[in-house]
Amino acid sequence: PSTIYYYKCSSVVKTYEEYPFDSSRLRFRQLQTQFHHVSSRVFHFTTPPLPAKKEMPFTPVNLALVGDLGQSEHSAHTIRHMKRFLPTAVLHAGDLSYADCVHSRWDSWFDLIEPLSSGVPWHVCPGNHELEIEPNSGSVYTSYRSRFKMPTKSPEIIEKLDERNPARHKLNKTCTPSALLTVYDYGNSFHSTTFGQVRVLFLNSYTSSQPGSRQYRWVHSELRNIDRAKEPWLVVIMHCPFYNTFASHRHEKQEIQMRESLEPLFVRYSVNIVVAGHTHAYSRSKPVAYDTVALDSRAPTYIVVGDGGNREGHDRYYNSVEAEDW
Repeated sequence: PSTIYYYKCSSVVKTYEEYPFDSSRLRFRQLQTQFHHVSSRVFHFTTPPLPAKKEMPFTPVNLALVGDLGQSEHSAHTIRHMKRFLPTAVLHAGDLSYADCVHSRWDSWFDLIEPLSSGVPWHVCPGNHELEIEPNSGSVYTSYRSRFKMPTKSPEIIEKLDERNPARHKLNKTCTPSALLTVYDYGNSFHSTTFGQVRVLFLNSYTSSQPGSRQYRWVHSELRNIDRAKEPWLVVIMHCPFYNTFASHRHEKQEIQMRESLEPLFVRYSVNIVVAGHTHAYSRSKPVAYDTVALDSRAPTYIVVGDGGNREGHDRYYNSVEAEDW
């Protein structure tokens, strides 16, 4: 904890070089295999501090919150803005690269975020743009699962989409539908980590969160066992917002199920902040529980940070005349 580590990435690259071959009857060119060792420059990062003990001084942390980043000029501006504040870590509420089944776009996205991601932890949870449904096999989250490794205690459990799933028959329109439920648990689907006195849970809006589901049991266990004396701040990161003041992504089935199942746990265990994306705008609620402002309780504050810079632009208000009470 609180230690600087230096590292670089290296690889052996195979190349082919042509050279001429002569004979009395035949002249042609052959390929000669060569191997080259390539290496990056040296990077460094600092590991986050541990929770403070009573006899130890408090170590502040600086967490960058972002969602729906994409890879536009606005995305690059967001990355530069976050970097200026020297974050301890980046907490990304889903919709990362907007590759949308063009897998080379994942490479260009990692190039875009490298100035920041090479020096700080970048924690993620899946959004709908990580689904990337493959038309022939029905596989989901393939690039997301391959390119990240979040801290988890259990191996992933994942299922392909069944042939009868309507999403399999709409791939000519999109491979990243915004309303869908899959089977994807553990692994990069949901995880938790600690930064100093802040405990952070990352959830998957696109797998089941009903009581008895793997995600529900995991969330309940995490919340029940947190020592708030050591980790007084409790933050949840997910993609689909429970409280949405904007016109798009209202009342989607995965958001309804998740809210009905998990909001009681968030209120019961006094979650401080819930961060989401999905709607391409920024909003912050008052402390709210079950659609009611709860200033006299430990209800969560809900923050939407879906304005990271993706190519789809900003959302408009659902009701631009009168705001909700919360």
